[in-house]
Amino acid sequence: MDCVENKLTAGNTIAIDPSVHTLYLAYRSGQYGLMLCAVPTFSLKALQNYFTMLRGLGFLYVVYESCYFGRNTKTYGKLFYTQETIRRVATESGLIFGTVKPSSWQVPLLLEPGRKVTGIKRTEWKDMARAYIATKFKSVPKSQDFCDALCILQAVATGVVKQLDFSGG
Repeated sequence: MDCVENKLTAGNTIAIDPSVHTLYLAYRSGQYGLMLCAVPTFSLKALQNYFTMLRGLGFLYVVYESCYFGRNTKTYGKLFYTQETIRRVATESGLIFGTVKPSSWQVPLLLEPGRKVTGIKRTEWKDMARAYIATKFKSVPKSQDFCDALCILQAVATGVVKQLDFSGG
């Protein structure tokens, strides 16, 4: 795995939680504060413009939650294709693209000390992310994917995510 030390901060990073049809972005803007944005995955031109604008505002990194191989190979294929498309668009926009595994931010950020990771279902992780966001922010987004993107950004801000995987996996 090709991991590179970097200088991630919440102020220079765009966190993305992907779904097959939509990218859920979270980032901190000096002018506007915490920003959430949903971008359709099929709108490459809009995404290129958005990334170029954010790069012009001083953002350096795209932290993208990597997809994992589950039971549904069709969904995995779509998510992996989306990941690599976003990697290309981010790189062309001058941003550094790296992935983080869900466990690399979920375990240190959400898990109570002493609790074992084994046996925790995906829905429980989602509930823990929503509860975490409720304790950190005044309001909780309706979309679970926005909660995950905010958690990824918070993991960057707290130093939980210190390295990105640049290998594409």
